[in-house]
Amino acid sequence: VNTSMVDKIIEKKSIKIAGLPLTTLALELGNVKTANMIAIGAYIRLKNIFSLKQVVRELKSVLMLKKDIIPINKEAIKLGYKYAK
Repeated sequence: VNTSMVDKIIEKKSIKIAGLPLTTLALELGNVKTANMIAIGAYIRLKNIFSLKQVVRELKSVLMLKKDIIPINKEAIKLGYKYAK
């Protein structure tokens, strides 16, 4: 849940909910559009489905037509990964 935009998180026993200030972190990084990448970084840390190294490495193939945004997206993923600690 993006706690920058939500005041209250309703907890459910059957669902694990992570709250992160995604918009705030993205603005601090310099681009609000990176909030989704911060969420991806947090998600891979919390779910342990891929390594951080794997995800960062694959950015080049996913964003091959937008090479100029790869560096900030790498930073965003790493920030989310770190923040989810």
